[in-house]
Amino acid sequence: MRGRTRVLAAAAVLLCCAWSHAGPYSDVDEGVSHNDPRFVGWATGIHLEWPSGFDPTGAYDDPSDALGAAPGTSNDVVTFGNGGWAVLTFDRVIRNNAGPDLAVFENGYNDPIFAELAFVEVSTDNVNYARFPSVSLTSTHPGEYGTLDATDIYNLAGKHINNYDQAWMGTPFDLSDLVDDPLVTGGQVDLDNINYVKIVDIYGHDNGTTTDEATRLIDPGTGLNYTTNHLIYDGGNFGLLLTGFDLDAVGILEPIPEPASMVLVTSGLALVAGVVTRRRRRTW
Repeated sequence: MRGRTRVLAAAAVLLCCAWSHAGPYSDVDEGVSHNDPRFVGWATGIHLEWPSGFDPTGAYDDPSDALGAAPGTSNDVVTFGNGGWAVLTFDRVIRNNAGPDLAVFENGYNDPIFAELAFVEVSTDNVNYARFPSVSLTSTHPGEYGTLDATDIYNLAGKHINNYDQAWMGTPFDLSDLVDDPLVTGGQVDLDNINYVKIVDIYGHDNGTTTDEATRLIDPGTGLNYTTNHLIYDGGNFGLLLTGFDLDAVGILEPIPEPASMVLVTSGLALVAGVVTRRRRRTW
């Protein structure tokens, strides 16, 4: 019993220590599985701009690999190169519903995660793009192939595991995070009429060229807005590894209707069908 008690005590200490080092987004920012039933559509078109001088030849140079549903595999991705970007189009509109409205799949792996990060922006007209405000609390560069604590990261694509025999997860984005964006309040971006999603690779090198937009968000630790923005680091733009973000898929999410709502909809359709039938009989 004493031995068991010591083991349990040691485990409790380890758990407490692990929790104390976890970032603030461990509970509020869960990934979305590739086969989540809330997916109602996937990207059907892509325009990809590789950076000047980047040679995309190889296994990950086909932009069409980013179209369609996330398949739950790790190799059907297209790489952006350091600072590359892409615009995705869809065959249906993305709207601001309850919960996340879209999810972006990269091919990050391990826990802590090896992540190549990207900004996500949305647009109604393919001219005005509102960028999701983001947080990156990683304080130093992890080095080439270095890993990150995903719970220190919010609203940056690529922070979820989507590789090999591990979970096949995408990073969710909620359009509600953009309600105060100047382009939204000014009417240039309609959150109930999103037709374009832009993914922008982040240059996360240790020369500190890119920052998040944390001051637009609430710090979960204080309940107040962040007072400063932070440099963004990842292990994918360092040394010889300059391939940047690897896009797997972008999907549209909508809430699953409650059973009661489905009953009301079905009843309403039945009522309309009955009225139409009676009118036809009267005409006849």
